[in-house]
Amino acid sequence: MKALVGIDIGTTNIKVIAFSVEGKPLITLSRKNVICEENGYFDFDGNYIFKNVLSMINELVIKDIKIESIGISSLAETVFPIFKTDISTIKSMVWYDRRTNKIKESFFKKIGEEDFFKITGLKPQALYSIFKIGWYYENENEFFSKAIKWLPVNSYLGYQLTGAHYIDYTMLSRTGALDIKKKEWSDKIFSLLPFNKEVFPDFINSGEKIGFLKKRYKNFLGIDYDIPVSLGGHDHICGNYAVAAFQGNNVIMDSMGTAENIQAIVNLENIDLEKLFKKDLFVGLHVIPDKAYIYRAFHYSGGLINNLISLFFNKPIKDIGKKDFEQFNKEASRYLNKETEINFFIEDNKDNITSKDLFLHDINIIDIPLRARRGEVFMAGIRYLGKKGKEIICDLEKLTGIKAEVVAIGGSTRNELLMKEKARIIKRNLYINQVEEAVTLGAALLGGVGAGIFKDYREAVGNISREKVKVL
Repeated sequence: MKALVGIDIGTTNIKVIAFSVEGKPLITLSRKNVICEENGYFDFDGNYIFKNVLSMINELVIKDIKIESIGISSLAETVFPIFKTDISTIKSMVWYDRRTNKIKESFFKKIGEEDFFKITGLKPQALYSIFKIGWYYENENEFFSKAIKWLPVNSYLGYQLTGAHYIDYTMLSRTGALDIKKKEWSDKIFSLLPFNKEVFPDFINSGEKIGFLKKRYKNFLGIDYDIPVSLGGHDHICGNYAVAAFQGNNVIMDSMGTAENIQAIVNLENIDLEKLFKKDLFVGLHVIPDKAYIYRAFHYSGGLINNLISLFFNKPIKDIGKKDFEQFNKEASRYLNKETEINFFIEDNKDNITSKDLFLHDINIIDIPLRARRGEVFMAGIRYLGKKGKEIICDLEKLTGIKAEVVAIGGSTRNELLMKEKARIIKRNLYINQVEEAVTLGAALLGGVGAGIFKDYREAVGNISREKVKVL
């Protein structure tokens, strides 16, 4: 059975999925990602990621899947080094790791926040790739000096599979060093760094072939045909492409998971960086050339609910199960039509994220009356998330001049109570898209573009059924 294969490397899971050319999932495989924690540092294991991906590709072949193409998406900011000779263990810091804070602070003594934004479309955060590389330069210089290039996660996996090293534009715009309007490296930013732009590989568009699967892996899989491999891009944007691309300019995408990222797609040439800076909105490059996305994210969406369950049910987040979420919603639903005095305040500073789960000390719950029950606190948390979403949606609408419908994707859309209350708060038509595994599908479609299975980006998504269900 012929299939397009999408690979998505996430913070929590590694997914390899075979799709038909119409976007129907044929076989879905998933493994837990591993985060190595030591002395307050958090690292991904590159070899672990690669070995699990190769194992799942082998499983597809065993199940009689003929792989026509591979496209790769992943989380952003994390960068892996590659070396002249193989190294048995290759680790690199997770996107949320805080050890880069001092590097960031030192950098922004040399350049103002507004000047940085007008180049990159980004606000000061410690998570950008240049600060991660800077940390290795200052603290593990011998390790840094041995690296040939530093690659985002999807590029690293593409390199392991093909031997070619490139970086796609969606990942470029998360490095902290891209002149986003010119789509080239910023000489100004690199003049403030202790290393040069040669640490990164050459640019490539999402959906361009970087090479073919290495012969030794073909032998391992027991196949005699070539498999073209392409970079998909940043996970949120691959999902955006699969769901919202070419649906016009009246769609705002709400990607809801542990974190939440709300986006509008625009033409890059129409972006006014000065206006965006004043609105506290960010910019990134889309997988479609000459398109960009305007967005704002908050890193405590599903993470807030996880932490409330952990706090009030007195159990670690890793042990939370389906029954806990059901109990959470059951108690919260008692306050569905009731006002509450309880308020939440979370410092909206991304540099306070210390792990993939928001730590409880970052959540402030205030104005809790003595008579309150925990279900009221739960509903107040849900409403807080709804209000944060509405604030971003309104800002995007004002900037783009559209009255948008909101299309949601991601794991949190399965929470019926959360979605119902969100629709009430945002006062917009809110839809849940029925595309299965949108991020991995986007990567697979882009792999199909790179392999020539589709003539262009539009054709790749043209046959996909994007049924959506309105939240009532």
